[in-house]
Amino acid sequence: GDQFIYRDGNILRLFAESNEIEDLQMSISVFLSNIESDAIGFLQLEPLQQFYMNGGQLEPGQSLFVYPPFCFTESGTEVSLDSIDTIRYLLAHSRLAKAVSKALPGEKLDISEIMLK
Repeated sequence: GDQFIYRDGNILRLFAESNEIEDLQMSISVFLSNIESDAIGFLQLEPLQQFYMNGGQLEPGQSLFVYPPFCFTESGTEVSLDSIDTIRYLLAHSRLAKAVSKALPGEKLDISEIMLK
């Protein structure tokens, strides 16, 4: 879900759930070195690793769907991990990012209305 962007000599991280961008303030060589050292931790692939350890499989054209999304406090206790069509995944995250950007501080959002359409 998250994407890494190389711009002006720096790596940026685009968070899929919130559409926020973080400047990692590192060069491509440092970025690749971090991946070589600890790909799972650095790229935050623990949910994907857990999905595979629980017998899940991703086919070509599928993405890992986390519900509730990690950017919500509800995900602090337990999340479900499932494979879904990547187009459906991208549409769900697009709706989520729009809803989050329009929400007022402290406003509650109905995640199921946003993510499970």
